[in-house]
Amino acid sequence: MRKFQSLSEWRSSLIRFPMVILFGVIATTLVMYMNHAPYDQPMIMVETGVYASIVGMMLATLGQVTYERFMQEQRPIQAFGIQGLTGILTGVYYVAASRTTDFFSSHLFTRTNIGLFLLMLLIIWLPSIKNEGLAFDQSFRIWFKSFFVSMVYTGILMLGISLILGGWSILISNVEGELYWDIFSVLAYIFFPWYLLSQQSVFTRPFIEETGKMTSEVSKFLDVLLTKIFIPIVSIYTMIIFIYFLSNLGNWMNITIEFVMVSYLIVGWMVLFLVDAIERPLVTRFTQGYAVAVLIASVFQIYRSVIYSNVYGVTMSRYMLMLFCSISAIGAILYLLKNQWLPMVVAVGLFIAMMPPVDAISVSATSQAGIVNDILADYPDLITDGQLALTTENVNQLDNTTAQKMKQSLRYLDKYNELDRVSQIPEDFDVYQDLRVFDGVQTDDNGNDYQSSYSFSAILKAEQEVAIPFNSHDGGEVILLHSHDGSETFTALEQNFSQQIVNVTRLEVTAEDKGEVLQFDLAELEDLAEDNYADLTSNQATFNQESDSYLATLIVQDFSIYSQTGDDKDRSGSGNFILILSEK
Repeated sequence: MRKFQSLSEWRSSLIRFPMVILFGVIATTLVMYMNHAPYDQPMIMVETGVYASIVGMMLATLGQVTYERFMQEQRPIQAFGIQGLTGILTGVYYVAASRTTDFFSSHLFTRTNIGLFLLMLLIIWLPSIKNEGLAFDQSFRIWFKSFFVSMVYTGILMLGISLILGGWSILISNVEGELYWDIFSVLAYIFFPWYLLSQQSVFTRPFIEETGKMTSEVSKFLDVLLTKIFIPIVSIYTMIIFIYFLSNLGNWMNITIEFVMVSYLIVGWMVLFLVDAIERPLVTRFTQGYAVAVLIASVFQIYRSVIYSNVYGVTMSRYMLMLFCSISAIGAILYLLKNQWLPMVVAVGLFIAMMPPVDAISVSATSQAGIVNDILADYPDLITDGQLALTTENVNQLDNTTAQKMKQSLRYLDKYNELDRVSQIPEDFDVYQDLRVFDGVQTDDNGNDYQSSYSFSAILKAEQEVAIPFNSHDGGEVILLHSHDGSETFTALEQNFSQQIVNVTRLEVTAEDKGEVLQFDLAELEDLAEDNYADLTSNQATFNQESDSYLATLIVQDFSIYSQTGDDKDRSGSGNFILILSEK
């Protein structure tokens, strides 16, 4: 492990990257605010501010390395101007993001995530352009090693501080949990980026590795890690990929490999750039062989994805996979030809993926909407009075492939708020409720582009005051219940009771001695939901029941329904309740 950076190096990085540290302080402050805010207080503006601060940190880093590489001979005022510009751009981005409905599910959020990868690539690549002493693979190793070392130190500090606080809490006085998260946020948003940047030499031309800064050389530890562990792993991974391809040559509709392929390419390219400085016959054979393997595997996967997309349409992940495989195929050719423009190919690909109308979102939404419109044109019985009306009868007309396409495409469009691309879809269309007619239709999108799980939650508003009129001759007893689909027993009124949730939405309380059952039907709570969530008033949260021997009032504190697959048969209910029980 290299030595810890000196105080002068920390000061130097603060002078070079002031906006990065400032945005780190802003992000830390916002996270601390969230840690101490009431749990029911809306946090979307604050969360958006944290995310915008991360964007600002990346922009500010890119601005400084660009200045050092291309404008170092200019007056220092230009560096401050660039840093100020990144601050303005980040402010504009925050305003746009904060005004975007459901930002973390929006197109802007998705495009920004792709943009962050582009910024990361540019930070590594731009300083190496026509720069003597700094090729792209060298720059990549410097940043990779700096990131790794910073992660290790940050992790050690987190562990050490946790042990100290834990010891203090056990032996002296209690330490609130929020303090842990406050310190962790300081380490994550201030210490980590600051230490990472303190390891970087000034990116001048020609590039000179400064004393005490991170170098591009491959240390003995990294050499062993790469040659003895990662190269064998990637080689075996390559064999598995090709065995799969050869065993599935006749089955082009199997897309199981899609996400395996992405991880294979990412890990492989990273290892390739890291080992580029190791001049050894074994390493040379690996790099040449891997480049050829990537070219062949990428072409195979592009063909498979095109075939599948012709039937089930383009999705965002499939678009990104085809784009990434195309970049990898071109990159493999450039690598074999010793061409240095591979980073530019990746940068252009990422730029295309985020810019409409050819970006991943626009292309995939257009493709999925086209599938639905084609099915509606071929099966007019799905339309009633000009609007989509799915029933068991008209859905049974669809063959299995068409039903799969319809179900997947509607869910995909709903996920990305693109249902308005199909004019026949009614305004009150509920993708969960209305697609129940497709229960039993197996699809390939579960866990990929569409998370098929369903969840609903209803919570009693925190500010609600519940005053319950209750009539009883002998007084009542208050019981706190945590209920689910398994039976639980409790004692009240000196008698034995059991309780459980039956058929997802019905809470049954059974008097074991008398055999009487109190049933509370909670199904109406689901009808109150907006975006699968309901804030309950005291009246909505209160249910009354009686049997021959008992009077009971149930107050819902929270109630949830969850289905991993989205099908009715997989639904389960659970919740926390206050039960007031008395004998008549």
